[in-house]
Amino acid sequence: MLKKPQSGVYSTGSSGILLCEAEGEPEPVIRWRVNGIPIEASLKVIGPSQPLLVRVGEDIQLTCCLSPEANAQSMEVRWVRAHRYPAVYVYMDGDHVSAEQMAEYRGRTVLVTDAISEGRLTLQIHDARTSDDGQYRCLFEKDGVYQENTLDVKIVGLGSSPRITMEGLTDGEMRLMCSSEGWFPQPRVQWRDLEGRTVPSFSEVLAQGSDGLFRVEAFLQVTNSSDGNVTCSIGNPLLGEEKMTTFFLSGRGGATDFLPEAQSHLLSSSGVGQIQLEFAQFYDLTRGTVHKFVHLERNCGP
Repeated sequence: MLKKPQSGVYSTGSSGILLCEAEGEPEPVIRWRVNGIPIEASLKVIGPSQPLLVRVGEDIQLTCCLSPEANAQSMEVRWVRAHRYPAVYVYMDGDHVSAEQMAEYRGRTVLVTDAISEGRLTLQIHDARTSDDGQYRCLFEKDGVYQENTLDVKIVGLGSSPRITMEGLTDGEMRLMCSSEGWFPQPRVQWRDLEGRTVPSFSEVLAQGSDGLFRVEAFLQVTNSSDGNVTCSIGNPLLGEEKMTTFFLSGRGGATDFLPEAQSHLLSSSGVGQIQLEFAQFYDLTRGTVHKFVHLERNCGP
């Protein structure tokens, strides 16, 4: 035997590691016992190998199972965050131990036990919040020994369509503000010119509300001689999805400059095609008048 397990004293609720190493020919077999009772060292807890992406407001599904299959009905099973107590959920003696549950999960959890005889359990957490983001541990207890697996939950929020507004014109320059809210995690903001090239923001302001969702404001400085359009896109880095709005610039010079604010929304048309609605506002800077129009264009599917 290369290394014997070292004795240790552990308090209730804490964890420790006992290491035993051996080599020989033929390959030695290591067996563990607790108070003289053999335990299955080969029993493992397995779960999803990839992070779980869950949108804000949807349900989180935390599934853990034993390998090889074993009846978990008489086991203690718990889902925890950083500490074992209090827990997200505790199953013991065939019932939920509500006294050990964290306050923020009370009334939001349901345990699915349809396959408990096979060692498979799913904890459902309703109405996902940004505070649910992070790691969870799933622990199965048998004969006084805990086996566990770690699950990674990524909460994602896809915010509102960006809104571009114009701030005052001074010395031949004006400032555009692109704003949106309801994002998680922190969104990526990009301005692009007519040819799709990235234009750096003049400044950005990021704020996180009490619900954990982000609001972003990005500013771009342009001149009244600019012509073409600029697009503000805001994306979720985990989902790979973005929303965008285009602002049309018309730098004709002379007495009147028209600076339209436009938003484009792409809508599904029952799977047959797409309907694109474009709303625009033209600001006449010299006369102080506003011109509005709505353009509808339908692109039918094949």
